[in-house]
Amino acid sequence: LAAYDFYLRGLASWNRWTREENAKALQLFNAAITKDGDFSTAYGLAASCHHFAKANGWASMFDENEISRLVERAADVGADDAVALCWAGHVHAYFFGDVDRALLLIDRALELDVNLAAAWQRSGWVRGYAGDPDGAIESLNKAIRLNPLDPRVFLTQSAMAFAHFVAGRDEEAAHWAAMALRVKPNWLPALRMTIASNAMRGEAETAKRALSTYLGIDPAVTITKLCAYYPFRREADRRRLIAAMRAAGVPE
Repeated sequence: LAAYDFYLRGLASWNRWTREENAKALQLFNAAITKDGDFSTAYGLAASCHHFAKANGWASMFDENEISRLVERAADVGADDAVALCWAGHVHAYFFGDVDRALLLIDRALELDVNLAAAWQRSGWVRGYAGDPDGAIESLNKAIRLNPLDPRVFLTQSAMAFAHFVAGRDEEAAHWAAMALRVKPNWLPALRMTIASNAMRGEAETAKRALSTYLGIDPAVTITKLCAYYPFRREADRRRLIAAMRAAGVPE
């Protein structure tokens, strides 16, 4: 098989959204890279598989050297590849906390393709990490307009919930998190925002139910572990998340 054949098979697995298919997608993207060492999109999507494995709780141990290699190759050989750059940017922020460089990569992706919904979606997440919730929401609204029938709309909806939570708008955060959970009931980022936003707005029972669901997926959840999912630039945002999780009864 040629590199592009491996890539297409990887893309099919990547879109099935299960632990097993995500792992298979990573193997196939790596096979594409082995065939063609300059296949920038395959580097970016291979990096994204690590991101989704962590975000979904599908894995707990990660080879950060390998993730860094994928990100750097995506950024290097993919200087004109918007898909590679937007995923490289988000993964770089997510695993290594360098929000500024992540935004540079994502902004470059948008310069290359202003109509790429995935890049606006990644921009929304990373601008939320950066403490720019209004910029995040603007980016996410563009992602929705560009891809209104996105089968992974729960990614955008949970990012909206996160941006509103960072902004202190807990009603809106709870609303968007609930929308995401209607599409993907066990999507951990949406459950996290459901717990946090409802705890902060005094909806203790709703927060408690979401936490019970979360514990069924990740019995070892702690506040420290939850904070590790968010490379906050602003300490105030981290403290707000900690306060919300404490109010919800999440163990330290």
